[in-house]
Amino acid sequence: MEVTRQYYEFGLERIIFLLLVFTLLIRMEGMWGKWLTLTFTLLLFSLSLIYKWQTADNFSTVGGLFPVRDAYDYYQGAQTIIYGRDLSGSSTYRPIYTAFLATVMWIANGNLQMVLILLAILNALAIFCVSIEINRILENSLFSAIFLVFGYIFFRRFSGTLLTENLGFLMGNLTLFFLLRGAASQKLNHILFGLFLLTFGLNARAGAYLILPGLVS
Repeated sequence: MEVTRQYYEFGLERIIFLLLVFTLLIRMEGMWGKWLTLTFTLLLFSLSLIYKWQTADNFSTVGGLFPVRDAYDYYQGAQTIIYGRDLSGSSTYRPIYTAFLATVMWIANGNLQMVLILLAILNALAIFCVSIEINRILENSLFSAIFLVFGYIFFRRFSGTLLTENLGFLMGNLTLFFLLRGAASQKLNHILFGLFLLTFGLNARAGAYLILPGLVS
């Protein structure tokens, strides 16, 4: 548990260590570099999930696993969708996220631990893709590592929960990926798809709505 704690309860020295590791990994050329970066990204995101299970963390969970409060409403709403019933309660306020969660639960055959693992993997993949894209455009592995590490520092609190931040963080990273790709390649379809994902994400998880008119302008 000591290892997982060190990568959940951060100190400055741990942040510097991770920045160094990911800077070196992202700087590696070829597929081996990308595969190693992806492997370490998945490992990092898994540590926060394992830590919460080891410590029975109670942030929106009971015993580090079972959802409570809003998270329970989304969980119950997702089960309702799977069984073909109408939504009720707080899940009606976030139908997009509830439908997304129902899809993940269906894929995981209702296994709650597998659902939480899949959510962590999806977010790790998304932030990995953005980090690689940043490095491709800026050719600066340090900037990419900063984005990846601080993205993890933000997400680790929501890892292991069924809160809407899971989908909001995922959509935010995918949005950034397509906007960066569109700006670099000057392809309007990538930019428009990125704006669509941003709109989708803001509907799934309420957030910084002013960013939409800001990007359009």
